[in-house]
Amino acid sequence: MTLSLNWVSCCVAKDQVYWTDWEEESIFKVNKFADVHSDSEVKNVVIQLYAPMDLHVYHQLKQPHGQ
Repeated sequence: MTLSLNWVSCCVAKDQVYWTDWEEESIFKVNKFADVHSDSEVKNVVIQLYAPMDLHVYHQLKQPHGQ
């Protein structure tokens, strides 16, 4: 896989970096400690998105406690 430079949004959650890509119409992730030159570390999380504009990651550790 050749990584494009058409990312629009990115987010870091724990040890993962997520980003949206217009050209690929997808959301990708990679371990932030992985070798940046190794394409095998890049995972396609969601495919066939039309013009992904923004990205939010929700995790229970970052959410306020409810009543």
